[in-house]
Amino acid sequence: MKDLDNLVGLIDAPVAASVSDSPSAIQSVGRSVLIVDDDSDTRWLLTHLLVKAGYEVQTAESAEGAMRVLYSFTPDAVLMDVRLPGMNGLELVRLIKLTTPKKVPILAVSAGNGEFSIQEAYEAGCDGYIAKPVDNSTFVVTVGQYL
Repeated sequence: MKDLDNLVGLIDAPVAASVSDSPSAIQSVGRSVLIVDDDSDTRWLLTHLLVKAGYEVQTAESAEGAMRVLYSFTPDAVLMDVRLPGMNGLELVRLIKLTTPKKVPILAVSAGNGEFSIQEAYEAGCDGYIAKPVDNSTFVVTVGQYL
C-alpha cells in the first residue's frame, strides 16, 4: 500500500497553484462528482484533489456500490475506473447511460495498458478519458471542462 503522507506531499503544491489560477476551479463550488474505483489510494487521491477544489465527492469501490450511490445521489460527473471487480467500468457506463434520466458526463479513468482501449471507453458511452496516473496539476481543470 502506498504511503498516503507521501502522496499528500506530492500533490499539495501543484494543486494549490492550478486551482487558484483556474476559472474551472472557481466554478466548482456546488458541483458534485462520483468516483468509482476499486483502489483505495486512487479514490483517496482523486477525492483529495476535488474536495480541495471545492467539489462535493461521493465514492464507490465497485459497480454495485456505484449503483447504490446513484440511487440517492445524482452527481454532475462520474469518474469511472475501467477495471472494476465483478461488472467492469464500461459495462457500468452503459448501465448508467440507460438508467439515469439526467445526462451525466462520465469520464473513464484508466491506465489503458491493453485490456481496454480509449476507443472502447468512448464506444461504451464515456464522454472523456483521463489517463492514470493522473496529472495532479491539471486533473481538476480537466474534470471541470466536462461540467
